[in-house]
Amino acid sequence: MDPDSQQFLWKVIGHLRKSGRAVVITSHSMEECEALCTRIAIMDRGQIRCIGSKQHLKNKFGEGHSLTLKMRSQNDAELAAEFVLTHLEGAKIESIHCSTLFLQISRDVSTISGIYSVVNKLKKEFPVEDFSLSQSTLAEVFHSLAANISTPTSSNEAIAPDETDLVD
Repeated sequence: MDPDSQQFLWKVIGHLRKSGRAVVITSHSMEECEALCTRIAIMDRGQIRCIGSKQHLKNKFGEGHSLTLKMRSQNDAELAAEFVLTHLEGAKIESIHCSTLFLQISRDVSTISGIYSVVNKLKKEFPVEDFSLSQSTLAEVFHSLAANISTPTSSNEAIAPDETDLVD
């Protein structure tokens, strides 16, 4: 679908939702789900594996947070990476590109306030030009679930995770 048609359809769906109607959408686009849906069900092999609000799914199945640090130079980015890894449990480097450091931080180990505390300490010691902290996206939640969801053991049999863990 071209972008103009997509925007038009999104507006129509938005108006339907605002008028109190229920709208059921099927999509492989997590961006579309993020923009249009209030409740999301993720399916695997014809079975609903989880259902809930966007925030519920992110909290329950998201990997954590993404921290991006824009430094003055690549050398500063490398030094900042060492600093963050030393001071922030659950942090791992995704990549360093030029002077920008991309980190993934486990939700099980670090809190948002803990992350901000480390960033503030980092800013006192290194030239941080800019930073951003974001929660897992729905796409990351989907990939995390897909990696953990059952794999077929025969042509029509699958090992299913405990459904009480996956359904809201």
